[in-house]
Amino acid sequence: MFAACRKKKAAAELRERKQNYKKSLDNLRDKQTQLEQVRSERVRLFTGCFEHISAEIDSIYKVRCTSGSYVFLMSCYSSPRSVNMINLLFLLHNKFEGQRPESLIAK
Repeated sequence: MFAACRKKKAAAELRERKQNYKKSLDNLRDKQTQLEQVRSERVRLFTGCFEHISAEIDSIYKVRCTSGSYVFLMSCYSSPRSVNMINLLFLLHNKFEGQRPESLIAK
């Protein structure tokens, strides 16, 4: 009688643990699906950002490489500080090219 009672209790406990195991597996599958969705979204966003930045850098590079004066100046100066100053001057030149000096002064 005592053994039969322990057997029923063990069977009930085993059933409960199997149910918990099944719930845990289902939960794990759901989490894996969510993780894959997050990964694919991250890859999509990174790829879009990378392509945009790559296109911008490519356009800037093409403008600077076709500008003869820029290539000449870059060949004359090798220090990072000089290169940064030249880059700044060319960016300002390109931004305000064609504008009259009076129009650049804030009133």
